[in-house]
Order: sequence, then C-alpha cells, then structure tokens
Amino acid sequence: MANDPDRKYQDLADVRALLGAPGLDREEVRGYFEWMGLPESGHELE
Repeated sequence: MANDPDRKYQDLADVRALLGAPGLDREEVRGYFEWMGLPESGHELE
C-alpha cells in the first residue's frame, strides 16, 4: 500500500485474512500501519 496505492484494497483484504490467525495482536498491526504513515488504513480493519 505504501509503495503502490492502487493495491490498497487488495492488501487490506490480505491483512484481514491474516487477522484471523490465533494470537495475532491487532494493536500491533495497527502500529505497523501508523509506522508506515497509513494510520487511516489500520482503522479500516475494523
């Protein structure tokens, strides 16, 4: 997403699929979005 904004929705779909993994920390995932300068995308995962 950060390198190719046209992939945003495909990449978010991939992240949503990974969020189903047991033990995944959603807050940590959101932190990565903030670190990449994409905090609004992290909030779209709700």
